[in-house]
Amino acid sequence: MKLINWIVLLFALLLAFFATFDVALSLMHAIEAFILYTGSGGSEERYTRMADWVNILKTVNVVVGKQISDGALVYRCWRVTNKNYLLVVLPTLLWFGDLAMTIFIIFLEATAGNTHELLTGGEARITAVITSAWSMSIANNIMTTGLIVWFIRRVDKHSALYAMQISSLNNSSGNRRRKRTKLQNVIRIMIESGLMYTVAAIIAFITFVDESSTDSP
Repeated sequence: MKLINWIVLLFALLLAFFATFDVALSLMHAIEAFILYTGSGGSEERYTRMADWVNILKTVNVVVGKQISDGALVYRCWRVTNKNYLLVVLPTLLWFGDLAMTIFIIFLEATAGNTHELLTGGEARITAVITSAWSMSIANNIMTTGLIVWFIRRVDKHSALYAMQISSLNNSSGNRRRKRTKLQNVIRIMIESGLMYTVAAIIAFITFVDESSTDSP
């Protein structure tokens, strides 16, 4: 039990919960829109009514999950960099800025009377808020992933130099090609996982900005 990182486990359980909850909300929303809803506008009206409580709850679910994943990445960066607080100052500030924008997004959506009011007029600032939140999240992901990869790479280089010194002391062949180390495999996994999330976030960000500019009056 002492070997378990309980904080990371908590992050994993929370992400699993919110992902499952999002699927449950989507299923409930589909049943209401296509089976139970009999009002004007049909299922499209039921789905696109952003001020509806189901859509608000789905927004809360998505943004909370995003905050948890970004917070887990900042925490992992702090642990990997030997708990260097200075290196995670900017990622932490970006996370808090994203959190503030997230709370404001939920407030605007919850207090809007209808979808038209939310996306036009005075409430149209939600577009700028969402854009800012996505920008900070993407920048945070790139920065923390880069710091983790940089630190692991630096440790791997030091380990290689130490191995070469030991090899020379043992009169072994110093020109032998070095095999891929476990740390190099970790770097590859970090880059691939970080790239997957970043690409998905950028696609979602571009899609939202393009759709917002198209729908603007």
